[in-house]
Amino acid sequence: MELDWVLLFSNRIIQWKDSYKCVLCTFEFQRNNVQGIKDHIEQSQFHIRRIQQINCELIDSKSQAVTSSLSEQLVKNGVFFNIDDNQLTCYPCQCKLPCYLDVSAHVESGKHKEQISSSRYRSNPQTYVFTNNLHCKICSFYCQTPVEALWHIMEHFPKMLQYQTSIDIIKVSQSQKSKITCCLCDIKIDYNGLNEHLKSPKHIKRLNFLKGNNKTPNEDPISTEPKIPIRDIFLNSFDSDTWHCNKCETKIQSKTCLIEHFLEKKHELNAKNKERDSDHLIKTSVLGYKCYMCNESFGSHSHKLFFHYYFSVQHKIRMEIFDKIFKQKYLKMEELNNKIFIECSVCQIMHFNSVESVIDHISEQKHKSNENSHTTPVTTKKESEDHCTQIAKNNKTEKFNSHSTDGEQLQQYVLDIINNLDEQRESKSNSSNAQIDKVFSDPNTLHQYIDFCVNRNRKNYVYNLSDSKRAHMDSNIYYIIKNFNNQFCLICESQLSNEPYVIMEHIFSKKHNENIQQRSYRWKITKDSSDTTFDNLTFSMSYILRNSTGSFHCHACKINIEEKKILKHSVTKDHLLRCESSKRESESDTLEKINSLLQNSWYHAQLFDCQVCDKKYQVEIEFVEHLIRCDHLINMQNCTAKGYTPEFHTCFTCVTLLYGDISQYYDHCEDVDHKRYVERDDYKISEMMPNLLHLLKGVEDEKRKILDESNAIIFENLLEERVLKDVVKVVESVYPNATAYKFGSRSSNTALFNSDLDIFLDCDDMNYNESLDAASIRKYLSSVEKCFEKDRDVWYVEKVLYDTMIPIIKLRHNPTNLNCDISCSNGLAHRKSELMRYFNDAYPICRELILYLRKWLIFSQLSGTEGISPFTASWLVIFYLQVKGVFPSVNELIKSQSHSVIVDGWECGYQENFCAKPDNSSFVEHLVGLFTFYANFDYQKYVMCPYLGKILHKQRFALKELPVELTAILSDKNKDAVFLYRFDSPMCMQDPTDLSQNSSKALSKHQLRCFREYCSLSVDKIMYDQNMDFYSAWC
Repeated sequence: MELDWVLLFSNRIIQWKDSYKCVLCTFEFQRNNVQGIKDHIEQSQFHIRRIQQINCELIDSKSQAVTSSLSEQLVKNGVFFNIDDNQLTCYPCQCKLPCYLDVSAHVESGKHKEQISSSRYRSNPQTYVFTNNLHCKICSFYCQTPVEALWHIMEHFPKMLQYQTSIDIIKVSQSQKSKITCCLCDIKIDYNGLNEHLKSPKHIKRLNFLKGNNKTPNEDPISTEPKIPIRDIFLNSFDSDTWHCNKCETKIQSKTCLIEHFLEKKHELNAKNKERDSDHLIKTSVLGYKCYMCNESFGSHSHKLFFHYYFSVQHKIRMEIFDKIFKQKYLKMEELNNKIFIECSVCQIMHFNSVESVIDHISEQKHKSNENSHTTPVTTKKESEDHCTQIAKNNKTEKFNSHSTDGEQLQQYVLDIINNLDEQRESKSNSSNAQIDKVFSDPNTLHQYIDFCVNRNRKNYVYNLSDSKRAHMDSNIYYIIKNFNNQFCLICESQLSNEPYVIMEHIFSKKHNENIQQRSYRWKITKDSSDTTFDNLTFSMSYILRNSTGSFHCHACKINIEEKKILKHSVTKDHLLRCESSKRESESDTLEKINSLLQNSWYHAQLFDCQVCDKKYQVEIEFVEHLIRCDHLINMQNCTAKGYTPEFHTCFTCVTLLYGDISQYYDHCEDVDHKRYVERDDYKISEMMPNLLHLLKGVEDEKRKILDESNAIIFENLLEERVLKDVVKVVESVYPNATAYKFGSRSSNTALFNSDLDIFLDCDDMNYNESLDAASIRKYLSSVEKCFEKDRDVWYVEKVLYDTMIPIIKLRHNPTNLNCDISCSNGLAHRKSELMRYFNDAYPICRELILYLRKWLIFSQLSGTEGISPFTASWLVIFYLQVKGVFPSVNELIKSQSHSVIVDGWECGYQENFCAKPDNSSFVEHLVGLFTFYANFDYQKYVMCPYLGKILHKQRFALKELPVELTAILSDKNKDAVFLYRFDSPMCMQDPTDLSQNSSKALSKHQLRCFREYCSLSVDKIMYDQNMDFYSAWC
């Protein structure tokens, strides 16, 4: 079936990346899926409805009609016919073309070709999705895509508010439907107070500063018709880490998985069957739609409001500026002397003149340097006035551009930001997981860290449950009984989840303990008329409760009892035996789960709160450093003098370790933020995604697909060689002796489809063995960048990253269409890649495991710079095979080398051809062994050391008692560096070459918990499928 270009163009379908994209629906199709495109045009009710609504002929402003050949050119270059006027819009360039005659000149222009080849055009498009409930009962309309649901929401949302405004800056609370948040003013408003707030001077001043001083549009009359309830509408805010479908009661990990979930038959059935009312209110008609961010009105045309949100470059720019300022850690909008200004706390500067000056400021190198080195001070309210005065003084000496930025440059600058919007928004939620690169060398701090956080049998171990809390839990666990699929507290007469941390938090809650005291008092009075011991009576009577009808029910014996016979029944032998049986069941089941959770408390603590000193920390070892300081010890003595002893409490909900009095722990559990985390279920590990489950089903078939994908990259070797030659060619005028080396996954034959080409550029023929300082690296990169900029026909420079661990230039080689990352640091990365390839060549199953694990990590959403990198994933496999005895250690390969290669003081000469130990295990058996090994590995205590092929205790690093073979051949400088190894990270994978580096230090504890849990579940899934296949073969 051939493509009909006129049909595609008339239906607003363009060529996008390696696929086709419907700009009306933001739905993408594989390039060869012609039938899918045709079905979308003919059968998608949303698409058909939109085409009918716009209903415009494809005639331009000069009354020219489109031809078949022109349609093909338009579609292939991402140009579509605009809906609002008779002009054309170029999707990649975000510009308008007045008529068809302008198309040829535009698509041949350098700017358009640059956009087509750039990564901006090839990155994921921004789609603002606010809903995951796709069935609207009011309209009897079922939405098939996220954008379709967005459109439908936009028809409803203005009706839900008394005063229509932009949904980007006004947010409806998920948990409290009557609460509305104005993100611009950072305040919460009652439902009936929104109208007054939007007209308030404070809001108008801030909005005017953000958007300029244009006049606010005239108000459209507000409908006063009666309100009716709206059903099945659910808004999802920008800050959500995951998406939750309340129809299927499941979590969706990313936008890319939304479409897959929405189109499942299960979701469609749930959406139609599980209909329920919402507390939202609508008005039956709205006379006007507005975007208050841009001061534009759209009358009663909701589709124009949608296209404004989705296609208007100016709106995206304003919203990105809003997002950039209000999500920035160090920027805050304030009012001083009746003027609005943006305060930069890290640079102590105020910006009065314009938003553009703020954007200029935060892009300056000075600000970035200050931000990297800044530690947030603790500021009191009394200091705020002096603080503002000091900032005002600094403003007088600070030089920055006061003139407005050129509009086109600003648009291009912000469009670059828009393409990274998701990453920027996620940075806020990931900030608590970041490991601060502060090196701790104080021996006492390191020793105390081992005692406090690693050795579970030490007295000072902070994750132990105190004796008093242990006794309290043991005595109260028996009041928690099973009730169908949940748990039931006999004391509080309330239902509980089966989750062990929910049960444990309830047992230590203030409400539960108050109920215990009240019941104990009542039972003590009842006891006077009986010779039964008080303990037995307390225990046996707790099972007898009044039910909703007013009668009494014994939950142990499952019978109803008359009130006058309660005491008699509570002391019968049969009742006591049943109570004992329930007690043993709680002990064997619930208590076992809680004890298992307590054993793993370390994995649940990402934040640290000393309530004694009112100080909070994000890094565990900094918290330990605080605990041994004199000021903290003095505060502890003061607590003892006041009659209470602080204890450590792990809040599993908030992933926080608290140190304070039990009453402070009670207060924490009653805190609004704590309850919000309970509602959001963020502390739970998400279920495995469908694509991950599919990967684990039919492991051998999936392995072959991944191998085919990687082998296709190997066949690009000639293209890669051409790129290396072109790199040397472009810089030879400045560096005539330059040499380019390939490294990374493409060098070790473990690349996947989207893997970039990593290149080390040795500019001055140093045999890549000298390490450069930061100034030299910057000098080389800067000069190399200029060389590439001069040859724009061959190279497109995306950006230069100076402030990363390894500074790089990111660029694209136009002739081969390969993305490249070029570094000038040293040749260490190249030698690491070579070493990895030696292991893969020695045992081919190793490469298969690495590729499978990389794909598994991607589908688990644990891969990347903020998770487990491809480099670390490779060494997880190699280390497992070392421990199993298949591979020798890196140290053994160095000893067997034919010649030494020293790079930056580290030995990089390895035996290239070696034999792995014979092993008859299949790929599946190795995969099960790999997942089992890392599911059971004790990350709290141990470091993985591929250099020795052994597991090392963290205590050996703290005490500087490392094996002799680990440091024998190192220089004194590198020995000292190894002793400063970051062993306080959640996962510790020692770099096999640069022994001072922890290649997995970016991984957070939450990610580590996911990794362990998914490894365990993967073993169960693979074994189950293997057993089913075996059973099927014998049937």
